[in-house]
Amino acid sequence: MTACALQTRGLGLDYGAFTAVGAVDLQVMPKTLHALIGPNGAGKTSFFNLISGRYAATRGAVELDGVDITKMPARSRIRHGMARSFQITSLFLERTVRENLELAALGCKAPPLLRFWTDWSTEARRLDGIDGVLQELELAKLADRPVHVLSHGQQRLVEIGMCLVAQPHVLLLDEPLAGLGLADIPRVAELLMRLKSHYTVLLVEHNMRVVMKVSDRVTVMFQGQVIAEGPPAAIREDAEVRRVYLGSQA
Repeated sequence: MTACALQTRGLGLDYGAFTAVGAVDLQVMPKTLHALIGPNGAGKTSFFNLISGRYAATRGAVELDGVDITKMPARSRIRHGMARSFQITSLFLERTVRENLELAALGCKAPPLLRFWTDWSTEARRLDGIDGVLQELELAKLADRPVHVLSHGQQRLVEIGMCLVAQPHVLLLDEPLAGLGLADIPRVAELLMRLKSHYTVLLVEHNMRVVMKVSDRVTVMFQGQVIAEGPPAAIREDAEVRRVYLGSQA
């Protein structure tokens, strides 16, 4: 049996007397796209923050490639093969696409001794993978353009690229389709399909049409708990899921 790339056991988060995430068990298999869905307030983002190390867990455990990373800080999780994007883009808008990727690469693989007299871009070019990421995301022709002139969809791709230069095993994507125009959605959806052939992807997303098309497995959260999990077709037909979330979108 193939080992999980990412696993949580009874993972939960309390804010005082309020339980944001109950005790969630999740198994994400290697090189699959596993979607996490649910209505607003379901606990998805809090759960994502627990997995990525942004929040400390109240209970439970997180394992990455079989290693317990529950108490590992977020920066260390990146170095152990996890990368995360955020719902709101966080880019260096005045820098070029290439420079954004270089800065991300430096943040992941900084040299052991800071050499303040060395130009950061010269140091970054010694890192592997940036040109490959530009090609993979079809951004090579835009590499020397400042990010602020790009469309929102192209900026999303740059942000995903900043994750990929970390050379992760597991990629956490938080609503990559948020705010995209209709013309950009198919391009990002097609990228998601390509990514899962190289990475393990855990995706939070509200666009159900895309989720059902690109996912191998779907977990549904409601009020901090998992209420259903399975392949997209089974989730689409689940009566409880339809009641609390999908509704007419199903």
